[in-house]
Amino acid sequence: MITSVTTYLEKLQKIQKSIENSKKYSLFYRGVSNTEYAKHENDKPSIYRNTKHIENEHNMYYELISKCADDFKDCDNTFEHLVKMQHYGFPTRLLDITSNALVALYFACSDANTVEQNNLPNGQIIIYKILSTEIRNYESDRVSLLSNLTKAHPYCLYINFILNELTKNLKQLQNSLTEFRQEIANDREIEYVANDYLNEQNISMLTDELKASNSKDIGGVNTLLSDLILFNNNPVNLKLLQQSLRSIKNCQKHLGEYFSRYCYSLKNEKNGFNSDLIIANDLKTVQFVRPKLTNPRIIAQSGFFILFGLNPLVRDKSAPTIDDNFYVDKSHHIIIDANAKINILNELKSLGITNATLFPEISDSAKEIAQKYAGL
Repeated sequence: MITSVTTYLEKLQKIQKSIENSKKYSLFYRGVSNTEYAKHENDKPSIYRNTKHIENEHNMYYELISKCADDFKDCDNTFEHLVKMQHYGFPTRLLDITSNALVALYFACSDANTVEQNNLPNGQIIIYKILSTEIRNYESDRVSLLSNLTKAHPYCLYINFILNELTKNLKQLQNSLTEFRQEIANDREIEYVANDYLNEQNISMLTDELKASNSKDIGGVNTLLSDLILFNNNPVNLKLLQQSLRSIKNCQKHLGEYFSRYCYSLKNEKNGFNSDLIIANDLKTVQFVRPKLTNPRIIAQSGFFILFGLNPLVRDKSAPTIDDNFYVDKSHHIIIDANAKINILNELKSLGITNATLFPEISDSAKEIAQKYAGL
């Protein structure tokens, strides 16, 4: 258990030495003042902490932009919108992290400024490691894909991308079956080739994923699932294949508004961006992002962000999980002794890390100065 800045730095040195090929990795830190809170909410961005928020994410985003348009006039893309929203405590897909271990230590102890000593809980530091080559810049295509989920109902987008993949693969199979019938007379051999193609092109898997996503409230999905199941059981029947394609087209009519809005946003950010290249799994990733250093608070806190896509279960309202490989040791995070928090904050103060330096806005500096002289 950590009781001082010195013991903390010693612990970090041991951790860094334990990482194989450590020079290939960048380490990031997140400090949480309450270990009990950390168990349930720490790796979850704020938009996922309330089911009503994630359901209405796109409405919330546009309403804030509409009411406070002048505050966002200098933002060049949706990710920068989200960074500014996060700055003011608005629920977003972002989770704050830092490249400065001492900044994380401050946040793990920060409740000692407001909570009585007897009621202080232990704090916690979570350490992430990621290959330096995998850190995304704020203008990255992958960052745009996930940021713009905010602008359109993400679940409907995901279903639409599944349907796009199904359409492409079914049309390829349709062409292949037509050729097979001209070259192969044996129906059993045609069926063998068709089944093999179903597996290679993920048609069966995509059908199962659509079924598992609990998407029956989207118009036409029940009919589509029935058609796809029939076709998967009889993959040489071109009539069933064509019926499945018609059912897909009918479903996509119900999803058109969300898909068009998403693609429009992407093309605005990335001129000439080809939305046909997007696959559904692209939307289920978690990205570590280096922001543009235009915000004094981000600069002061050595801030980075984790940007979350969709939960792999899609319809689950909880946040997607961070892969275990991104943690230094998920089962053994660094624990900060509650009784040592005040002393640690005093030690950090001597190193120039205080509330006023980490939150350089005038309101925070004013509060700290007032508190300083109130104690004279």
